[in-house]
Amino acid sequence: MIRIRESYRSDFLGNLILLLLIAVYLAYVYFVIQADQGPVDYETFMRIGARFVSGEEVYVENSYYPLPYVMVFGLFSLLPRPLSMALWLSLPVVVALFVTRFKPWTLLFAPVFSHFSGGQSSVFGLLGFCGYRLNLNPQSKLGGIFLALTLLKPQLGIVPVGYAVVQWLGFLREKRKVPGQMVAFAGAALLTYLPSFIIDPDWLWKWLSVPRPMFNRAISSAIPRLLNLFTLPGSPLYWLLWFVLSGLLVLVVWRLKGRSHKLDILILLSFIISPLVHDYDLIQVLPTIWGPVMPIASSLLSVPGWWTITTQYANDAAWITFTIIAPGLLACKIYQANSKNETAA
Repeated sequence: MIRIRESYRSDFLGNLILLLLIAVYLAYVYFVIQADQGPVDYETFMRIGARFVSGEEVYVENSYYPLPYVMVFGLFSLLPRPLSMALWLSLPVVVALFVTRFKPWTLLFAPVFSHFSGGQSSVFGLLGFCGYRLNLNPQSKLGGIFLALTLLKPQLGIVPVGYAVVQWLGFLREKRKVPGQMVAFAGAALLTYLPSFIIDPDWLWKWLSVPRPMFNRAISSAIPRLLNLFTLPGSPLYWLLWFVLSGLLVLVVWRLKGRSHKLDILILLSFIISPLVHDYDLIQVLPTIWGPVMPIASSLLSVPGWWTITTQYANDAAWITFTIIAPGLLACKIYQANSKNETAA
């Protein structure tokens, strides 16, 4: 009876905290709609979408997305602004809560609020990774369809797609037949990208010709961000140090990972190594956060990030606070595995 009462109190407190946090998020949505001024990145995406809809060139300043995602921007730019703002800001938060089974710590995770308040676009990376992670069987067609979603923001698809390719090759060698997941992935990817090439056959070259600069605000992974402090980004020395440090980190982590979920380890490693990820892209790691330690750690590791968001938003240097999140979560995951609190992939 005592345990039932304690569980009830815990659930009641958790639900109360969740409702209070949801109220904060909804208040922000109400504010931007009333002001008719969305977050800066939302407004940028809508301008890009409007240019696409009107037939103008989309690969101009601050346009770094493949054309299939630009088409999504175009769709949202056609909606009434209040509806467009409400959906664009709220749907990623709903997905994040769904992924974590509506746990209150989700809304305390600084990358979730950073993504939300900036009107950002990493939700397909999160949704695609989560759906694939839950359907890892090489014969799972649903897993292949989800995996294709990560290609809308390709830098968030590198690790899950690479992991899947290795699994498919193993299946081919063992079973001597093409895995259904690979077929579904190829079909979904084709449906995603083919219309864009019909609309503009040259868009790929235009997109690749305007890469995002490697400035501090655009990098939230620890190794590239720290290297930016000591050597010129993009120089031969930079890439040599990046390759050596990244390789050493992978070797050490792989020796220590124990019984950890291999894909989770790779995703967390990518957010320490990759020079292509931002603070808000970290929402993709949400499916890796579970067990007795990681949810608490995710909130504690977010405290410096909240300080940056609330007091230093315009200070590019202050966003280094987000570089501690992936290393901290990776350490917690390895600890859980070695404490026998987590099963292998």
